[in-house]
Amino acid sequence: MKKAFFLVISLILAGELNAQKIKYKDLFVFLSGRQYREAEPLLKKYLKENDDNPNAFMHMGYLYEAKFMAADVLKETNNVAVYGDSAAYYLDLANRNMTEKELKKNDEFYQEYARRNPRTGEFGVSLSDVVNHLTEKSKEIRDRQQKVVKLNRYFVQATGVYERLQKHFKTLTAPYENQKEFLLRSDDQLLEGLDDLSARQDSVVIAFNSYKSVLTQMGKSSYNQTIQTMEIKDFRKDGHAPADFYADKVMVWDYNYWAEESSETIKNEIRPLLGKLVLIDADLTTLRDKVTKDSVSVTQQISEIKTGLLSGKLLTYDPDPMPYVLLMTKISEINYGSEFAAGRTERRSEDLTLRLAARERELEALKNLDSISRAALERDIEAGEKDYPGFIRDTYGSVAVVQSYLKSIREYTENQKERTKLEIAGLRESVKWIVDGEDKIPAIPGAESSDFYPVFFQEEAYTTGLLHRSDTTDVLGYFYTITRDRKPQVKATFALDSTAFHYSKRTLMGGTVLNSVMGMVYYSVIWSQERNNGKVPVVISKIYTVDGLSWSNMFWIDGIPEDIKLIAQTGEINIKLTGADGPKVITITKDGKTL
Repeated sequence: MKKAFFLVISLILAGELNAQKIKYKDLFVFLSGRQYREAEPLLKKYLKENDDNPNAFMHMGYLYEAKFMAADVLKETNNVAVYGDSAAYYLDLANRNMTEKELKKNDEFYQEYARRNPRTGEFGVSLSDVVNHLTEKSKEIRDRQQKVVKLNRYFVQATGVYERLQKHFKTLTAPYENQKEFLLRSDDQLLEGLDDLSARQDSVVIAFNSYKSVLTQMGKSSYNQTIQTMEIKDFRKDGHAPADFYADKVMVWDYNYWAEESSETIKNEIRPLLGKLVLIDADLTTLRDKVTKDSVSVTQQISEIKTGLLSGKLLTYDPDPMPYVLLMTKISEINYGSEFAAGRTERRSEDLTLRLAARERELEALKNLDSISRAALERDIEAGEKDYPGFIRDTYGSVAVVQSYLKSIREYTENQKERTKLEIAGLRESVKWIVDGEDKIPAIPGAESSDFYPVFFQEEAYTTGLLHRSDTTDVLGYFYTITRDRKPQVKATFALDSTAFHYSKRTLMGGTVLNSVMGMVYYSVIWSQERNNGKVPVVISKIYTVDGLSWSNMFWIDGIPEDIKLIAQTGEINIKLTGADGPKVITITKDGKTL
């Protein structure tokens, strides 16, 4: 309440003083209370009318000192300079006009300097105390002014360097859409720019530390900043927001770390990886020449290169690198060449299955080459060349040469694929049949003939079945070994009862072939599942590898054979079946008789 009352009285007095000639004693009410906001216009008016009052000069100095100390040292630098100069000027003016006479005459205006004299014990105001105080105060103001100038110089230096640093960062990164482009398209000029960027950040830190050092020396200030760095993870998003150097925490981007890390990645990883791609292409060219000239397979070496490519670190920077498409095309080309070279012996073989397998492997290699070369042709090589200019330059020479190479591979693959398909189709047809003169006997399940009906196959070993010519009613049995060249080696035909084995009921026939351990004797067993008077007809034929058919006999047994075994020691055949009286075994001797 007292403070509010005093303020009201002060305002009333100020109004009255403004309206009439100012008496210093009345003005001093404001000055002694350091109410400079209210006192300033009155004091200035007083000084216009009175230029010989040291106390008025002194308080005008204090008034400007208060403004000087309150002014923002960073944002109000002009005011700081003006207020500081004015404060020092009036304090110096007061000092020059300060006398013993003044202190004695107006001692009530200097009570703030009153103290007891230690020598005399008297309480009073000493001229030396006032003069020393004003001198010191003026010096402090001028010292602070110098510090403010230095402070602002370092502050402007720090902010300016940082702004230029940020501008340099933006200039460096502007040409690149993403991290992949930035790394892969890097050159010596970019590396120099990164080194410069890293060095410039040190200047920011040095200037800011100098600024902080001066700020500490100044004492009272509204600023006490600390600097804190932020990591640049994605240069398209990070590194662009400006820093607020007036904030308590000055958040700046860590361009130094980003630049050093980027430079190290380019020098120690990207450039070696790009150089390795050129070396791999050279190795592949050497292997391709070896396949072409020496007709040898290099499948193992190619597999190792391919594995290295697919597990390479480049994929962490570019998941679909353009050079890989070209390298994989060349790898597929060499793989086909290797398959072709490896199948050279098989293609000349009489073994149809070997020839077929070789051609099928070649076709698979051609299909792979066709797929990869097609994808390569659809690739925008010109766009990829921007990321890998060195690779194109050092391997093919130009984009035009790459495109020409891919087109030639594509055309060759199309022609060779169609040609190989025709050869495979012919071989697959040939593999189906055993060719015996004019006859073609089925060699695999599914091969259908109008004359030969197989009832049993042992894959790539032998077959037996029924033979019926369209110009006769006779039905014969046949046996053929199945050879790789599909030429008959061991064969035999034998008579079948045309009633018991009527050709129209051939789907009811069953059969098997038994072979001796030494492979010198074969037994063809053919039966019908249709009973005659409760009996099942079975024809067993013994065929020697060298002499051919030995004997062929027909037996009537009590049931359909469930298991047929050749006893190696005796040459006997045991037929297990289930008759009307239950399970039984019928034995046929090596001479074709029943026991």
